[in-house]
Amino acid sequence: MLTARLILICKLLLLLILSQRCIAATVEFSATAIQTFPQGQSKVAKMNVGSDGIRREYIHNQYTIIEIYRPSQGVQYLVLPQQKIYEVAKNRSVDTGLSKTRPESTNPCTGIEGESCKLLGKEKIRGRVADKWEISRVVRGKTLKALIWVDVDRGQALRQFFPDGSAVELLQTGNEEISNRNTEKWVIHLTRPDGYSEKTFQWYDPEIGIIIKEVMPGGYIRELKDIKLGKQPENIFEVPANFKKVQSAMPAR
Repeated sequence: MLTARLILICKLLLLLILSQRCIAATVEFSATAIQTFPQGQSKVAKMNVGSDGIRREYIHNQYTIIEIYRPSQGVQYLVLPQQKIYEVAKNRSVDTGLSKTRPESTNPCTGIEGESCKLLGKEKIRGRVADKWEISRVVRGKTLKALIWVDVDRGQALRQFFPDGSAVELLQTGNEEISNRNTEKWVIHLTRPDGYSEKTFQWYDPEIGIIIKEVMPGGYIRELKDIKLGKQPENIFEVPANFKKVQSAMPAR
């Protein structure tokens, strides 16, 4: 099915989005998305973000592949221009994370079955106002509880405490220029009761509203380069009329 293949491709080519709201972009731009693996290999994709479309173009097994997402329509297309074929998945939500407005709710249980959330109040974490939530879930007859502090302005989790004693904290460490963009530098710090600790570094572009660089443990890096703000042509988010719709367009390995 298209969904499984798209998930595989997206794991290789999508940048992590700081916000998790599903809406259209407020800033249109083009960029080059690059992922670098610890062994030194890299994957490159051309990326365009429009008012109601996200487009990625890359090479997979010597084939040019184009992914087109239309958030307002809930549609994803996988297009093979050399073969002039495409496949489509409907009723799919697409997280762009490009809104700079406050989320309607910080409730982390929204849309999740089997969990209940209780708002405990508001707290400040290094100057940022967060809603503190208690999350409860029953597992094998036992109620497990976690705590999460959600930034009221951006909707991301600033701090999380898990039932096993693990904790994750998101902290801003300063500002830094990356690829000629003014960004906020953040660190995600994970700790476990056994003493294990790891850090992920992120550079967030507040003008666009997304992370443009991320360095993960082990040397895995993904980033946006050559970012150019500006109106994107509407036709690049459409499948050409003479292309044939098929059930499976993904080329074999």
